[in-house]
Amino acid sequence: MRRATSVYILMMLAFAVGLWAILSFGSLLLRAPTDLAGVWHVYSPGHEQEDADPLHVVRIDQSGRYFQVNFDGHSMSLKQAGEQIDAARTGPDHVTIRLINGQTELMFVGTAGAEVYTLSARGRWNGTWRAVRVERPHSRRSRDPTGTRTASAAHTISPRTDPTIQIDARL
Repeated sequence: MRRATSVYILMMLAFAVGLWAILSFGSLLLRAPTDLAGVWHVYSPGHEQEDADPLHVVRIDQSGRYFQVNFDGHSMSLKQAGEQIDAARTGPDHVTIRLINGQTELMFVGTAGAEVYTLSARGRWNGTWRAVRVERPHSRRSRDPTGTRTASAAHTISPRTDPTIQIDARL
């Protein structure tokens, strides 16, 4: 019994060390791309007032490293070519994200997860601007900007789809 217990403990220890190694090194090697999805208002580079009319409106739909960019009504599919974290120069959160498709390239430079980036474009669109995210697709704010729900917008549940309602079929 003593030998079986020691083998069991050794296997559990090996499992724990292996799991720790996978989680530690995997999180360093595989990181989710920075979220750029949403509606962006694009201003001239020195512009600081977000309440003014933007030069361009950009809608970005993102699925991992694949992007559908709608730039002033013109749509294009782009793929993330790289995300460079520049920790040595400007800190651990400073990123440069490149999106490309053939001759078109968009580059977002700023703080990871921020609402303001410097946007540079080459190819189909050309220029450098200040991009401000005004809407995120998965935030509570973008779904209900006023913070209140009306009765017509409330989700209704029927007895057939609600798993908490039990219907006795013997009746």
